[in-house]
Amino acid sequence: MRIPKIIFASLSVALLCIGSATLAHADTITFTGSRAYSGGRGLVPDPVRCGPAPPNFLATLPPGVGASNLGSFTSTENHCVNTTTGPTTGTIFDGLFTFDFGGSNTFFGTYVGTVVGIPPPPAPPGTILTVTFNYTLTGGTGSFVNASGNLLGTGTVTVNPLPIGDSSRIDINGTITTIPEPATMVLLGTGLAGIGAAVRKRRKANNSEEA
Repeated sequence: MRIPKIIFASLSVALLCIGSATLAHADTITFTGSRAYSGGRGLVPDPVRCGPAPPNFLATLPPGVGASNLGSFTSTENHCVNTTTGPTTGTIFDGLFTFDFGGSNTFFGTYVGTVVGIPPPPAPPGTILTVTFNYTLTGGTGSFVNASGNLLGTGTVTVNPLPIGDSSRIDINGTITTIPEPATMVLLGTGLAGIGAAVRKRRKANNSEEA
């Protein structure tokens, strides 16, 4: 039996839509990687975002370079830190981050954490602090559209005087979930609707010929 061209074309569109929807199917991805930076030190008062200083300050980290099972990335991170949580402990809060994998593929979100080993100021050069970051993904673009999930970062910060600046390396592990864009599902529905319209049109044509 020959398939009319209009129905064949509609079927092709529908199959393309189904393929697109399959590619955009929600996935849970394991993330394993690390992030490092060096140079600079950005502790400044920001009472609007972080509260009164001292003891609260805004820390803007230098651009980071990362490697992971999903590819290399660059990181942008900034957060508030309270330096008097304990005798040697600070609390990291209201953090914002973006991991950029290039090609418009990014995920971003918020984070909190702790920093341990803070000495009385001024910190001697070479002082090593232990840091923990708890990342919460709130969105993404490209391959990570509508990303959600949680990542745990653990590592160190080495305090150095300027112009060398501080350096840091953390290991990051966790899971990321991506969800299809609504537009993909609309595309699938449009393709299926096109098939239905083509079938109805063909039936009407056949009925007219028989009459």
